[in-house]
Amino acid sequence: MKGKKSTVRHTVPAALCPRDAAGQRKPLLPLNVINLRPGSNGTLVPVGENIRHEGFGASTPLLMLRSEGREVIAAASGSDLIYGKTDAGAGTDVEPDFFGSQPLCAIPVSSDAGVVMCTDGAVQLSMQPDGTLATSSLARSYAPIGMVAVESSPISTTVAARTLSRNYDGASRLSASDTAAVSADLVDAYRRLTSTAGAAGLAIQPALARYRLIDNEGRCVFTSAPVLLSLPSGSQCADTVGITSSDRRTLDPYTLSARTWALQLSLPAADTKAGISRADIYLSPLFHPYVPVAAADITTSRASSSDAPFIYAGLPGRERSLGNNFNGHARRLLASAIARLDSIEQRVAVVNEPFSGPQRTVKADIAFNCDCVAEAKSLTAALAAPAQKYDRMSVVFAPPHTFTARCAASDAATVLWANLTARHFPGYPLAGRAATFGESALWRGTTRIRFASGGSVVLSESHISPVPLTFNPLLYYPLPDAVEISISVSTAGTVRSATFTLTPDESGRGAVFAEGCAPFALTGSEAVDTTQTDSRESYPDAVAVAATSDPLHIDSIMRLGSGPVAAVIARGATDQAWEFGRSRFIVGAAAGIYSLGVGTGRTALSSRRLSAAPVTRADALCRGEGGEAFALSAAGSATIPLHIRPNGSVSTFAPSGPYLAAAFDSLRGELWLLRSDSSADIFCLHHDGAFYRRTGIAATGARMLGDQAFACTPVGLISLGQEQAKDIAVGINCLYTPRTLDPVTPLAIEFAAVAVRFKGSMTLESADAGAGGRTCPVVRASIGGALLSPIRLRTATRPARRFRFGFEGTVSPDFTYSHCNISYRQ
Repeated sequence: MKGKKSTVRHTVPAALCPRDAAGQRKPLLPLNVINLRPGSNGTLVPVGENIRHEGFGASTPLLMLRSEGREVIAAASGSDLIYGKTDAGAGTDVEPDFFGSQPLCAIPVSSDAGVVMCTDGAVQLSMQPDGTLATSSLARSYAPIGMVAVESSPISTTVAARTLSRNYDGASRLSASDTAAVSADLVDAYRRLTSTAGAAGLAIQPALARYRLIDNEGRCVFTSAPVLLSLPSGSQCADTVGITSSDRRTLDPYTLSARTWALQLSLPAADTKAGISRADIYLSPLFHPYVPVAAADITTSRASSSDAPFIYAGLPGRERSLGNNFNGHARRLLASAIARLDSIEQRVAVVNEPFSGPQRTVKADIAFNCDCVAEAKSLTAALAAPAQKYDRMSVVFAPPHTFTARCAASDAATVLWANLTARHFPGYPLAGRAATFGESALWRGTTRIRFASGGSVVLSESHISPVPLTFNPLLYYPLPDAVEISISVSTAGTVRSATFTLTPDESGRGAVFAEGCAPFALTGSEAVDTTQTDSRESYPDAVAVAATSDPLHIDSIMRLGSGPVAAVIARGATDQAWEFGRSRFIVGAAAGIYSLGVGTGRTALSSRRLSAAPVTRADALCRGEGGEAFALSAAGSATIPLHIRPNGSVSTFAPSGPYLAAAFDSLRGELWLLRSDSSADIFCLHHDGAFYRRTGIAATGARMLGDQAFACTPVGLISLGQEQAKDIAVGINCLYTPRTLDPVTPLAIEFAAVAVRFKGSMTLESADAGAGGRTCPVVRASIGGALLSPIRLRTATRPARRFRFGFEGTVSPDFTYSHCNISYRQ
């Protein structure tokens, strides 16, 4: 009815980014709220001033460490460490070149320690009882344990005389039954020989050996290169035995003898930092010159003299041995065994605390297999089985190689590394490859590995110790791409060197040089070139998982094939039974956003692309609550905010803007989108997505340290979750459309707010779209002092269809904005 007055209440803190019936977030309404967040009962209250840590300067936060009531932020500026307490106004300490290289990312492994991934490798950062921080390299190197075969007492056994079934004239062959009997006598003698040696803890045939170092937590932290343990002659009893006979029917007795060897370990001097509880010694089966399924090797001679052998008898299958007369087969046999070493070796000895005493040599007490027939059968069967194939990525990212990552995330059980770079192992120390040593002296060693790509790695050593004179005949490098190994040793001005060609083994895990069983000496006189060319391999689209208890031991790895990975977050699993023991992550890459599932035991990875929206910054992805996540996708000069739901659906929840980074304050349930104009848009997820803007945040990026969010600025760090109450500048500017189709004439405005201090202004303007969007003042009021009750002002202006209401000013921390009532005449 014309002339009737209507009072319309417009409550500004109504949801500014509400959800529809399906739970989808709607676009923002034309409203701007500055430094006012939702309070109780639909009110707005001022935010506090964020605590600033200016002593950190333009640094990047890495970890939040806590110990004995202390809470410390650790950050990096270049390779420098900057750390200080989280208390407001607390000072910081700077440790120049603390990390040795540029930190890339970090993950916590406990409340007082974390792993920092740097360009040169990973280090562990831990908090000491006095509040200082210390690092320890996680890419440990260990002094080698030498393993050599030392000769022991020879042994022998006698074969009794045997009468054949008939006389054999000339070079006629033995009958099948006589052939079997003569061969059985030789095999039985060989079995007695090996049994006698084994019972004494000795061996007569070559074997492959290596050791594993086990740390104080029971983890294997290093596996040595395999070495060939053997006497220089290689396989014994691999030649034929000449048997004499005076009548070419009765065979004379003969003796089968062999030299024996024992395993001697050279243990290094004590190293209290090694953290090794034991060394496990592994040995392959002995390479017997005997194959149980092979045919008997018996031939007769034409010689008629009683002094000349009548029969030459050899063990069946002797030509397949490691005897020095069979070098071609020896190379193939060793390569085949090394490719299957995991399946054929057995632990034969344990050395407790190998790095706890002085430098010393000890004999390993080994119970060798006394049944050569069973041992030969098992080895023959194992070598006939297909070798396990290793894909190249699993090899290059496995110890002793190391890796770096540009981004990382972790949950309670699993670490996810992404955007990986493999760093090739520089090589095994020469003392661990040596077979014999000279006198103690200062010597320098160089090992250079060249790869098929043209890159190379160099290991340079300097020691005062016994000088290596000869080296194990087996050379190994744990990467199939290695094509050449060069070794040099210099002492007292003399240089000795040699270069060998490496061949990949069939498992795809390593490359081998093997030439007989005799140790070799370095015969060259030119020093090895120590120039190292870049051999690192970058996999920017790769992700890998490891246990939080052993974060550098990769359990599974995969490539997304989507360009560089820029951001990763741990998403958290649901409460469904099938997900127990599993982990879930969100991965942001140049080609889109992915959901990554980690199987039980981290044995498998699965990925699903959720969106094609690109993510190009590490701080463009953050986790919300209840499995939600948020991302900023680059779109030209602007950035699109995306909402990732627990079911994997992705949608836009706000218009694009000049956003730099995203962070989530779990204390208040606020999602921060930091802007390039020194402000931030805040979405209040605990208030159905209500939105406001904060000013004075000149951020260049953001970091989440546990559940705390920090903004990085040129002058320090800003804690986004910690505030202190101070007077602060606030404001509201909103467009109000009356609930009528006709223009209305405002009669009065009621501004309902309370505060001990308010200094600012309030305005109401008509904003009629029909007038080109121009505004016309209705009320402009300056307000100062205490606000104890609503302020009501009368108005007089022409009718309009829309109005713009706003206020701004500096308010005390107790300020509460309730509502604004506008009375108008229809």
